[in-house]
Amino acid sequence: MSANNQNISDKIKGAVYGALIGNSLGGCTTGMNHKDILVTLGADGIKHVNSALSKSQYLNHEFGNILSDSHLALANVKTVLDNSNEFLNGKFNKSLMVENLYKLLEDPTFLNSNPSTSCLVALRKMNEQSDYCLIGSDALTSSGATQALFLGLLPKNKFNLIDITKNLIDLSYDDDQMVCAACVVVDSLNYILSNDLDSKQSVRDYVNRELALATSYSSKFADAWDNIAPDLDYSEQALTLPYSLINMLSEVNELIPSAIGIFLIFRQDLPAVITNTALAGGQTATAGFLTGALAGAYHGFTAIPSYWQEKFTKLEEVDTVVNNIIKLWDNNFK
Repeated sequence: MSANNQNISDKIKGAVYGALIGNSLGGCTTGMNHKDILVTLGADGIKHVNSALSKSQYLNHEFGNILSDSHLALANVKTVLDNSNEFLNGKFNKSLMVENLYKLLEDPTFLNSNPSTSCLVALRKMNEQSDYCLIGSDALTSSGATQALFLGLLPKNKFNLIDITKNLIDLSYDDDQMVCAACVVVDSLNYILSNDLDSKQSVRDYVNRELALATSYSSKFADAWDNIAPDLDYSEQALTLPYSLINMLSEVNELIPSAIGIFLIFRQDLPAVITNTALAGGQTATAGFLTGALAGAYHGFTAIPSYWQEKFTKLEEVDTVVNNIIKLWDNNFK
């Protein structure tokens, strides 16, 4: 295996396991406010929390359990991997995607992993192809956008990632902001796999890249995205969470830019990204799913501390997904 291939393999595995860890750790504090989390755990205690805090929305959650955000994203990328010819070069097999997603509604493991009501309704709407529309915050819940996250790990010289993402989100959601947020999430992960963010300017270049993508799909989401840039200093790692990034609501216009903001200001330290997301308050599970993936893609699996790795070892189905993604990249380095 070449050095380049070995590096991308570590980053892909890091992204998947970082996402699972961030999602599960964030589940321990979901729905709590930042102040209550700090009073209960402190900034260091979150690293070794084993179960949901008493005020978390996920009362029976144990750190190490895989949550619905992770199950949903794994199911989507697995459909593409298992039927790659149906998704190459811009193709999208709608019936295959719907069939495999609907299986989640009959899977006890998924149903016991704390999926939101809006998530379950969206899956049912997709399968029944009904005219029912989610409204208000349910129509823009971030888990709808992050379900596409792992598509960003596929090589873009083989797959049209943006088209696949748009088609996937259109199965359940009718709002351009949701499509836009999902496209930014997928493009961000794919970009971070292959690019450094070592300087303030490189971060600005990345932020502007995603702003251009967002502007082409939704001015509302683009306006929300643009707000992550002006008030944050990316030249040095932050010591604490800025006020603007705490107590995140679930809507894509708030959570997606805020979570990526957390990743950017703590990006040089993988554990700091994940722990500060769990400390932020609000919808920390979905936010942690996103920031964990980005931090894992940036640093690789080898940067994940052993005390987190040991909670997520021997996941054969997850390892199969990781290895099948890596195989798609192999020809890029031959």
